[in-house]
Amino acid sequence: LGQLEEAARPHAGAVAILLEDARWQVRQAACDALRKFGIDALVRYAGHVARRLGDEDGDVRRAAVQALEQLGEAAGPHSDAVAAHLADSRWPVRQAACQALGVLGKAAAPR
Repeated sequence: LGQLEEAARPHAGAVAILLEDARWQVRQAACDALRKFGIDALVRYAGHVARRLGDEDGDVRRAAVQALEQLGEAAGPHSDAVAAHLADSRWPVRQAACQALGVLGKAAAPR
């Protein structure tokens, strides 16, 4: 569905439910798909994606950071949670957080 981008947007709610799946691969794929659905869908489910920042799996955390990055400054409410991943135990998550904070711009400024 993620490859269909905007055409798949009506299914974003069903994909958001998969963010709670027991399998990390499904949670990661759901983050990736929502990122590709476009800003409108991602804004609607940003809170759901942000909850995956606390996922036990590093690949899911990285995918969640990358999805929130797509929001740019609109991800402001989640910027502190993204910034916390600069100290993640996995380097790909740290790298994604660093890149995301650059994209979030002023929304990522310390409060």
